[in-house]
Amino acid sequence: MAPSTNTSAPRGFGPLLFVAMLLPWLVAGSLWSSLPDRVPMHFDASGRADGFVDRSALVWFALPAFATALGSLLGFLLPRWMRSMAERNSPWLNVPDAARFRQLPADARVRAVAGPCVWLQAIAIELQVLVAWLSFGMQRVATKTWDVLPPLPSFLLVGAVVLSALLLAVHGKRAVRAEVERGSS
Repeated sequence: MAPSTNTSAPRGFGPLLFVAMLLPWLVAGSLWSSLPDRVPMHFDASGRADGFVDRSALVWFALPAFATALGSLLGFLLPRWMRSMAERNSPWLNVPDAARFRQLPADARVRAVAGPCVWLQAIAIELQVLVAWLSFGMQRVATKTWDVLPPLPSFLLVGAVVLSALLLAVHGKRAVRAEVERGSS
């Protein structure tokens, strides 16, 4: 009997990611009418705006659009692809201990990649929050409510993304090892 085909993204943070993907759009949309003619688009490490562009819907909403595309890729499409590749035992799926991973049954391979898929969703959520924060900060600096974009929240959010990426790698290695040990016992 063939294993059931379930290539959808793991439940994990999927619903939360969907809601988080609305956040950059809500922030950008609610702040659009308050933007002046020139909007900061680049900041130095201390949070000082050092690059400005003319206000346009295309430029202002490009960041939320990019966040949506990235969130869809990392949080939904890539996990689906990873699970599908694990189920089909594709050599294109890069996993730790690949030789032993490929000897596992399909359901064990899918279980091994399910945890890392959840970490991809976490990264996608963190990126949505980062983009919402940047849009909010750009508006505050543009309207001169703030002199600088406070760098600490930006650095903390980037740090969260990096930490989640490291945890994804660690969890992926542990998940493959656990399935290999489970299969050999």
